[in-house]
Amino acid sequence: MKQKLTCSELCRKYRNENVHTEYVTALARDIFERTGAHLGLSSDDFSSVVHETGTARETLRQLMLLQYRIIADARSEILKRHHPKDLHDLRVAIRRLRAALRLLRSRGTDRVAARLNNLLARFCKSLGPTRDAQVWELFLHLPTTGALAPRTAAWRAYLNLVHRRTARLTTTLTRTMQSDKWLELSMTTKRFLRGSMVRSSPIGNDALPFASLADRELKRLCTGLRGLEIDASELTPEELHSLRRKIRRARYWAEFLAPALPRSSVPTLAEIFRRCAGRLGDAHDMDVYIARLRRGRIAGTSRMEEGLLERRSRAVRKFQNTWDRRFRAELLDRITG
Repeated sequence: MKQKLTCSELCRKYRNENVHTEYVTALARDIFERTGAHLGLSSDDFSSVVHETGTARETLRQLMLLQYRIIADARSEILKRHHPKDLHDLRVAIRRLRAALRLLRSRGTDRVAARLNNLLARFCKSLGPTRDAQVWELFLHLPTTGALAPRTAAWRAYLNLVHRRTARLTTTLTRTMQSDKWLELSMTTKRFLRGSMVRSSPIGNDALPFASLADRELKRLCTGLRGLEIDASELTPEELHSLRRKIRRARYWAEFLAPALPRSSVPTLAEIFRRCAGRLGDAHDMDVYIARLRRGRIAGTSRMEEGLLERRSRAVRKFQNTWDRRFRAELLDRITG
């Protein structure tokens, strides 16, 4: 019997192979097969979603259940090990789920959706300091970083300080994932997806295929980005982060839709959004790291700061290349097609 992979293992496998459509369909199939009655899914639900035959509301609900399962899987990984990748997967799945909740809220279909969205937003934000501390410590121990670091007692003391702070935040994270706060989030989400959303009003014309709703919302997000003429090299750290948030919002919606629309342009668009947001994220991380170094006021870190600035410039150039060459054409096709 073929061994089934966990959600996190599937994420890593297909992300490494860089086959986005295969990744989302295999991930969705695995989740739908493994969850079954536990999440209120029938054996035909996956086929219904992927082949776009479900109504808008029910397909949206099934995709939200998919993200809930990724959240639960990421939480299990967090409790087994301390790696920022698992925390990242959990936060991204929460953001994808919130993309759907914002759609429900904007259409006034359920005030419960707005309350759940706020609950998820607060929980996700509370995890940010731990993620930042974990990736900062990992970065400081990279060989390329160490080659530029000062070899002084003050620097070693700073590394120890970072380690203690990260360990403290990671311990708090583990407790949070086992706390009443997590239980409230989990139970509220499940109650909404199994109860409130099933009983809620239709989303527009609920007899229409989900693809119609998805296409309309994605075009709205793309239209907002289409008019942006960007020279990222001229952006301040604050402006760059603002642009990243705009692209990220479109990315999460496209990724949320991709399992239901594997034969459309959505998976390709989601991958482009992911690359653009990821490269802006790399540049943003360098801005954060530079600020941390300066706050530390440790002598001899000028070479490290120069290295961070160069890494930032490379990330911005990679973003600009993706935006100019591929992203713009795909975006235009999406809007005019």
